[in-house]
Amino acid sequence: MSAVSQKPDPTAHPTLGRRSKGGRALWLVAGICLLMLCPTASSWAGPSGDLGGMELSSPVRHQLWRLQQAWQEWSKHFIAGDREKADNEIQQLLSITEHLGMARLPDLSTAASAFSVKYAREGDFERAHWALAAAEELDLGRPETAFARSTVLRLEGDFAGAVISGLRGYIAVLQMPLERKLWLNNLVLWLLFTLSMSGAVFVCLLMLTQGRKLFYDLSRLYSPPLQPMAANGVTLVLLIWPIFLPSGWIWLAIYWSVLLWAYGTSPQRGTLIALWLMLGLTPIAVSYQQRATQVALVPASRLVDNLAAGRLYGSMFSDLEVLRSVVPDSDVVTEIVADLHRRLRQWDYARAIYTELSQDPERATRDTAPAYSNIGVFHHRKGDYETAVNYFKRATDADPTLPEAFFNLSQAYAQLYDFNNQHEAMAKAKELGGERVDQWNDAAVTAEESAVAVDGGLRRVAELRDRIDELWRGKRQGGDLASLWRRFRALLVAVAAMALAFSLSQLRRQMGSLSDRLAPGGFRLEESRWARALIPGLSSMAKGRGVSAYFGIALPVGLILVAAVRGFGYRATLATNPAHWLAISLAVLILVFVYAIRCFQELSDS
Repeated sequence: MSAVSQKPDPTAHPTLGRRSKGGRALWLVAGICLLMLCPTASSWAGPSGDLGGMELSSPVRHQLWRLQQAWQEWSKHFIAGDREKADNEIQQLLSITEHLGMARLPDLSTAASAFSVKYAREGDFERAHWALAAAEELDLGRPETAFARSTVLRLEGDFAGAVISGLRGYIAVLQMPLERKLWLNNLVLWLLFTLSMSGAVFVCLLMLTQGRKLFYDLSRLYSPPLQPMAANGVTLVLLIWPIFLPSGWIWLAIYWSVLLWAYGTSPQRGTLIALWLMLGLTPIAVSYQQRATQVALVPASRLVDNLAAGRLYGSMFSDLEVLRSVVPDSDVVTEIVADLHRRLRQWDYARAIYTELSQDPERATRDTAPAYSNIGVFHHRKGDYETAVNYFKRATDADPTLPEAFFNLSQAYAQLYDFNNQHEAMAKAKELGGERVDQWNDAAVTAEESAVAVDGGLRRVAELRDRIDELWRGKRQGGDLASLWRRFRALLVAVAAMALAFSLSQLRRQMGSLSDRLAPGGFRLEESRWARALIPGLSSMAKGRGVSAYFGIALPVGLILVAAVRGFGYRATLATNPAHWLAISLAVLILVFVYAIRCFQELSDS
């Protein structure tokens, strides 16, 4: 039976908000699971060889079975401590992967990284570094390997090496399309969260500096007829009642900002207006970001990214099924299926699909060029060079900018001893392809294998993503009143807050304010040197400044959030946790440095 019993939800994004935990038990479970993830004929393909709607020939299923056997042998020799045999199995794994048209094994690389951390925690650092070397060979430059090495070096006592390896892990993350998108989106979410939290602190500081006047004006509304004590109690309830609402802290900050707007200076009022606008626009911006991120997180996108990098991973065929179910009428998906057949060296299946695509009258002429070229590669490998030339010329006519087609044409002409046309086609290929032409020449082993294939489906990934985004937007967004309210309610709240604040300010001006004649008295926090040094923005707030007070708050708030919050929004699809201790240490060091400067300035000024 096929391992995939039902089609997954094409809009599912199981990695959102998910957090993985460390510990030996997790690494052991991960290792066992990743053993099972290795592609096998028995677990992935049914008796007919059908898998994810894709036929697998007996040779391919046999290679997948050999892949799992080689990994099991490596695990056995690794545990036994026989490094020579284990290294031989690594080379066997890479050889099988290359035969299947791929170059990397990310699942097995991650499993080897898990082994390294497990043995490092047991004190066997020699075997831990051995596992790391295997992980690098299986998928070079993987961020999980760098983060695992950082953990191993930290446990070994090499803290400088741990820091360097952790930084390399972050750099490797930024070089992976999906992870880079998630981390950059998380950076935006962190920035928005920092700005929002800083706004709440700004309102609290405004209440500290101007709240005495507000309290006095409100209490005078009830006294008389109420006694001063009763009037103060009513005023206190009037000031804090929003905290009892759902999400009370948010409503309290908005409520205070409305009441205090009339008491602030012009710069402080301008800052409050900016905060209200940010409050209204942030949810809309996040919703658009979420849409783009969810499109990137669907298994279909993961398949495209991994195929582009030549990664053979365990859920590849189930992701292919999801991709075909999401956009069943897409010729881009059909071409990706053909490209995958070709990579697996199932040329007969691939040629049939390429032929169908090349004869589709609805396809743009430029899009048929890769199909023509790949059909030509098929005939070139069969030794039918005249037919190959015919298809390569069709490819160059369909897309005069495709260097692979001109290179292949030159190779076919060479086998026909038509050297004049061969030199002309090669010159055009070098003009279009540059150094890649030399790489194609160096990679050629035999005359039949000298032609290079074109990943036509992967060249149209942007078109495919736009189609998935269109489908997602049509499914998730509605035009009814309820949907519009959910989408724009924050903006309506912001507009209402501005209107109410302006109205209260006008009312206060007409009625007059006794608090303007209120004599300073009692303890004032802004007069304390240590309070000004330790509370960011307090000094600027006391001087009536708005922008400088706000950004004085934002820096320490952002650093505290880095240290206190492990992740924002979207969890990167990494099996090994990033070196979060590195980010925490850096944030704490900057925070200490900032406060040291603040204390020095306040003490020097006094």
